[in-house]
Amino acid sequence: FGRAPALGWCDDGYHIEDHPGKDKFYVSCGADGKHTNVPKCTPVSCKNPVPDFGGHEVATFIGSTTWSQFSPVKSKIQCREGFTFTGKEDGDKEVAMQCLKGGIWSEYDRDLQCRHTECGGE
Repeated sequence: FGRAPALGWCDDGYHIEDHPGKDKFYVSCGADGKHTNVPKCTPVSCKNPVPDFGGHEVATFIGSTTWSQFSPVKSKIQCREGFTFTGKEDGDKEVAMQCLKGGIWSEYDRDLQCRHTECGGE
């Protein structure tokens, strides 16, 4: 009789390669005593948070889109000159963020679109 498949899982902050969000899997024991069907686990990553504005570059992303439990990487989005997150001249031009182990950004609930600043008085 063969052994029943065993449940395996990726370490915290990792998922099965090409299967985002999936971190559990079953492995079998081969005739040679080695596990078979062991998938590769890769670090969770977040999507690039800078939206594409039809080829117009209004923001710059600096940092990493990969989560790391050992050295959390602080990343940031910087609005280009003449843009802020509010569209007001004195609005924030930079937001610090970090890719979380769930594959979302620490500032996921914030509107991270750079807007052209309003002209004073117009």
